[in-house]
Amino acid sequence: MDPDHSGPDHGKARSNVQEFIDLVTSQLGVGEAESKSATSGIMDFIKEQLDDSSFSDLIGKLPGAEEFMAEQQSAAASPDAGGGLLGSLTSMAGSLMGGKGAGIAGVVAAIAASGISVDKAGGFLTMLINFIKEKLGNDGFSELAAKIPDLLEGGND
Repeated sequence: MDPDHSGPDHGKARSNVQEFIDLVTSQLGVGEAESKSATSGIMDFIKEQLDDSSFSDLIGKLPGAEEFMAEQQSAAASPDAGGGLLGSLTSMAGSLMGGKGAGIAGVVAAIAASGISVDKAGGFLTMLINFIKEKLGNDGFSELAAKIPDLLEGGND
């Protein structure tokens, strides 16, 4: 283990999105590309659920998120990007759930489209929610949860 990663800056290990990606990669044993894809997919889902002001506020509280989202949108615009796969998976999942819980279906589809296996999807989502909660604090997280309950209550069904 590299001792430089346990110094005084270690508390900042989860301070930005890239560090979150690194943490997911090491703890869940998934590839960086898959971690980035799933994180981006869920952030896109959150963006669709919030008004512009609320999403900007959220991004402002997640260091590195704005740059990460711009980078991922650039990558998604490439001709090799999977295009309609996520939309197709979301539609299928929403149909299977009869429209109810379509939000969580979008999250599941984002994780599935990333290549993260089903057995690691729950761990990924828990880690992402904890990361967001850590950055927003309890009050900020409660406000976010009220706006996107499908994402934050989906695991309780």
